[in-house]
Amino acid sequence: KSCYDMAQMGVEESLDATVPPPLTGFHEWQDWRFFDQPSETSLPSADPDRDGRTNLLEYALGSEPRQADTSPPLALVRLVDNRLSLNYRRPIDRNDVAYAIQHSLDLLAWNSFEPPLEPNATEDEGGFRTLHFDDPQIQPNQQQQHLRLEVTLN
Repeated sequence: KSCYDMAQMGVEESLDATVPPPLTGFHEWQDWRFFDQPSETSLPSADPDRDGRTNLLEYALGSEPRQADTSPPLALVRLVDNRLSLNYRRPIDRNDVAYAIQHSLDLLAWNSFEPPLEPNATEDEGGFRTLHFDDPQIQPNQQQQHLRLEVTLN
């Protein structure tokens, strides 16, 4: 409970503030974020703020599902030493989510790396982890190469 005292006006106003409890998974996050919304708004595949990120992706990346995001969730894939590179930032505590980097030559057929691609660097700051990946599969004769982040619930 917090109290704001406006002594010069002789007014005292009290405000009960609700602090979110530690959330232990996607379903608790859903309940917390969408307690006052229709159930279809909270589906993992829904995008109530219409920013192109599903609720599952908003949860996995730690963004707000009811406020449109203007920054990209991933650092745009770029070419470094003739290899594709991808960075993304996620909450450290998302233990019920699996993150996988996939690759494609045509944007139609997506394949996971075998073995799974491991980050070549990580940075932790403020409850978030930034992961950096480089594609080990150089395809010098291909006009197009693509990487994406796949997010699934465990």
